[in-house]
Amino acid sequence: MASSSRGTSRYGVIDVGSNTVHLLVADSDGRSVDAVEDESTRLALGEEVALLGQLDPGKIKLAAETVRAYVMRAHQLRASTVCLVGTQAVRAASNGKDLVRAVEKATDLQLRVIEPGVEARLGFMGTTLDVPDKRPRLIVDIGGGSTQLLLADARGVPHFDQSLPIGSVALPARFFRSDPPRKQERDRMQLAIQQAVGLVNQLNRPGGVVPEYGIVVGGVGRRLRRAGRLQSGEPLVRLWIERLADVCLSVSSEVLEVLAAARPEDVNMVRAGGSILREVMSACHLQYCLVSSYGIREGTILALAREESFFRGN
Repeated sequence: MASSSRGTSRYGVIDVGSNTVHLLVADSDGRSVDAVEDESTRLALGEEVALLGQLDPGKIKLAAETVRAYVMRAHQLRASTVCLVGTQAVRAASNGKDLVRAVEKATDLQLRVIEPGVEARLGFMGTTLDVPDKRPRLIVDIGGGSTQLLLADARGVPHFDQSLPIGSVALPARFFRSDPPRKQERDRMQLAIQQAVGLVNQLNRPGGVVPEYGIVVGGVGRRLRRAGRLQSGEPLVRLWIERLADVCLSVSSEVLEVLAAARPEDVNMVRAGGSILREVMSACHLQYCLVSSYGIREGTILALAREESFFRGN
C-alpha cells in the first residue's frame, strides 16, 4: 500500500465500539502514527445488544452526545479530518440505524458502520506499527461483540478469513450471572466459543499459508498481558493462556483485583477474552501470540493518511 506524499497531517478517529466510544487524535504521514490525544468513555453498548438485540433510546442519546463532545475536541486539537466508525454493536443492533442518525444529527458527520472485513484490515494495519515481522501470522482482534481473524502472508498481504460472533463484552452479558461464574455458566460460554471457533477449520489459506504465530490486537491483549504480569514484548504462550483462562474463571473479581490481575470493570473481559484466545490458538495450532498496542483506530489513521479507497472522498 503506497503512502501519500502529502506529508504529515493531523487526523481524528472516533470509534463507536461494543465496550467504549474512543477518541484518537494523531499526526501521520502514512507510515507512522503519533498520538496527540487518546481517551475513551465506557458505554457498554454491546451488553445491551447481546441481551436485548437493540439499544436503549437513552443509551443512543448518550452515545451521540459522547461522539459530539469528541468531535469538538478533535477540532479543538486542529484535526484536519475527523472520521467516525461503528463496529459490531452498531452492526448487530436492530435499531443501529437510529444510533447512526442520532450521531449524524449531533455532529453533521457520517458514522461509517464498517463491515467485518474492513474492520479486520484496519486492525491489521494498526499492528504493523509495532509488530513489523513479515512471517505468516494470524491477526486475532477480540472485540466486545465479535472476533475478527485475518491471515497475513510472508509478504504482509492480508487475507480476511472469519468474523466470529463472539466477543469479550457480549459473552459475559449472555452467560454470566455469578461471580465467579458457576460451572454451568462457564460451560455454556465455552460451548458457544467452541461452536464459533469451529468455523476456523474452514479458513481459506492462500497458497497453503500456515500462520507461524498470532498477534492479538488492542485492549483485550493488553488486559491479558497485565493479568499475567507480563512485560511489554513478552508473548502470550498457549499453555500460559490455557492456565490463565481457567484461573480467571474460577476465582472472584475481588480476588483478581487483589492479585492485581484485573480491574473490576475488566474482569469479565479478561475471562471471556482469555477463553476465546485459548480456543483460537488451539484451532490454529498457535504456540504463542504477540500483543500489539495498536489496532483499528491507528489503522484508520494510516488509511486516511494513505487515502485508502474505503475512506477516499471523505
